[in-house]
Amino acid sequence: MRKKILITLILSATAGLLALLASFRHTPSDTWTLNANTEEWILFSCSSPLGDASELYAVKSNGSSLQRLTNMGGRIRSPRWSPDHKWITFSFSNPRSGFVDDHSERIYKIRSDGSDLTLLTQKGFPPEEHASWSPNGDMIVFQSHRRDGSTSIFVMNPDGENIRQLIDGLDTQYNDPLWSPNGTWIVAKSFHDDGRGELYLLASENGTVSRLTNNVETQENILNWHPGGKLLLFASSLNETTKLFLLSIDNQQIVPLLESLPHSQVFADWSPNGEKIAFLSNHEDGITNIYIMDESTNISRISPNLDCTIDSLEWAP
Repeated sequence: MRKKILITLILSATAGLLALLASFRHTPSDTWTLNANTEEWILFSCSSPLGDASELYAVKSNGSSLQRLTNMGGRIRSPRWSPDHKWITFSFSNPRSGFVDDHSERIYKIRSDGSDLTLLTQKGFPPEEHASWSPNGDMIVFQSHRRDGSTSIFVMNPDGENIRQLIDGLDTQYNDPLWSPNGTWIVAKSFHDDGRGELYLLASENGTVSRLTNNVETQENILNWHPGGKLLLFASSLNETTKLFLLSIDNQQIVPLLESLPHSQVFADWSPNGEKIAFLSNHEDGITNIYIMDESTNISRISPNLDCTIDSLEWAP
């Protein structure tokens, strides 16, 4: 039964990829709790109607116990848990501020209970965003324009020290880095001259690059790794509609998810054991909500009613 969700989620997969999916297992840690509770938690950001402000929230995977984690009055993007669940990184800017330095995105971290807000990248640099933790929590990868104005991939210590460039972005610019669960790879996106974004694998040790996708009509966006480290969730946009897909890292085979749902699915993440998927969709009345698909492919909405638009999510590892 624990393997069933990975099989039923992929509506048009081949037998070879189904066997690959069924073999992936992941046992999450049960030592961490948010405010002394043991249930699984989902982190999400929610934006104001104008899109110029957003805050972080956490909710249990059954839809209960909503908690607001921030009150920053600016725009929060790309929240990510640390592997030990104690910290959350995110990028922040405040376009409503009277200070020009506040208009560019900076990377912060905050404890999972909303305390100890810490700035990791300094003001005065070009935008720095899309931070992602290494699997053992000793490094953070992020994208930055700090070298010659081009977008490239950098890594730093969890305290913001020892920043170094992983890959030179002068010839090809890379965005949205995300560390793989085994630490070997960092997946990133690169834009072509026509504006299309394709996915690439970067070796975390030396930045060696290999290409994952080559779609001539669509725009690809990285979402999350499967906990087993061999599969990647990504969103692909065509004609103003965004759909979810699954990519095998070993053979680059791509299969669709949730094909039967109308409208867009704009963001998704696996449960810690890889058996469920939480995703954002606007298939009900055009309003974006958080849904979970279980091992029987039942879909349930868990997001509360909020006066904001949910635009990202991540399940606690």
